[in-house]
Amino acid sequence: MQKSRKILIIAACVVILVAACIIAIPKIVGRSHDDDFTLKDIDAVTKVFITDKQNASTLLERHGTSWTVNGESPAFDEAVNSMLVTTSRLKVRGPVPESSYNTVISQLANNSNKVEFYANDYKFKFLGIKLFPCEKNILTFYVGSATMDNMGTYMIKENAKRPYIVYIPGYRGFVSPYYTVVSNVWKSHVIFSYRIPQIATIQMVNNEEPDESFFVKNVDSRNFTLSTYPGMQEFPSYDTVKLMDYITSFSDIRYAAALDADKYDDMNVDSILKTVPAHEITITDNNGVKSYLKTFRIPLTQAQIDQVPVDEEIPPYNLDELYAWVSLPSAKKDDAGQIVYSQNFVLCQYFTFQNILRDLSYLQK
Repeated sequence: MQKSRKILIIAACVVILVAACIIAIPKIVGRSHDDDFTLKDIDAVTKVFITDKQNASTLLERHGTSWTVNGESPAFDEAVNSMLVTTSRLKVRGPVPESSYNTVISQLANNSNKVEFYANDYKFKFLGIKLFPCEKNILTFYVGSATMDNMGTYMIKENAKRPYIVYIPGYRGFVSPYYTVVSNVWKSHVIFSYRIPQIATIQMVNNEEPDESFFVKNVDSRNFTLSTYPGMQEFPSYDTVKLMDYITSFSDIRYAAALDADKYDDMNVDSILKTVPAHEITITDNNGVKSYLKTFRIPLTQAQIDQVPVDEEIPPYNLDELYAWVSLPSAKKDDAGQIVYSQNFVLCQYFTFQNILRDLSYLQK
């Protein structure tokens, strides 16, 4: 009797395990529909990997509520979230017509971006039991060009045979710009975002007027010292309101656009960086980590010179914009444990930067 009961129990266990496997396997592998490009749960996405046919790539990774680009630079979170929301709203207008099939397939094979989405999951899920956590590819598709009417985008899922015309209901346009491989597009435009207690020192070097350079030390977030630089002669007094305004200006400084030297034939970034910068700012935080900024004047174009009225003096340079080279600490460290810096050459609006480019004489009483 007992032997028969053991056999029955073992048989029942085997049946349950087989049933569990049958149910779980589709969940492990995932069932894909060739005409379904929709991202079901954007909050579950942990990583997005975008590549093109020229082997350029961009990796977006989630860290809590924020994202990073290629494991180094902070991401422009609004852009990443906009892409995820866009993917959750994608709909299929229809399959590519037979008359265009070969052309579209050839285009997707030679000129498209591959987009891979990953999320945390479990290899085994059954009756509330979750085992073997893993990061799983949940969606992969290729993004091609726009349709003739610019109201749809040619796309195909990985391993699918038929491409489709994809669109967003209520949106006039195509979706391919949301899946660009250009890493600068995904990077945060924030250069400085310091709160006063985070700042240890600010070093401001004015190469155009060296006597206007200065050095600020944060004593206790209420008291500061102001000194000449590089002489380091401390001033017994200064305009406290102006100095406090100067320091708080570093709470939100952003650039207008990242400039890629490979994309601009009329720019020679290396030559610009070899010139003496107009300003050099170094901020050291309470952990001794430094952030760097150098500004460069932009010469006027002939068209800009021609627009100056004949009775006015021609400015020596562009008064509205300037270039900047920024070197900012990332969350990544090298094999020696040293912080990896993210470096960018960017375009800035003088209106945004004027408060952090003050002269020493402005801060004095």
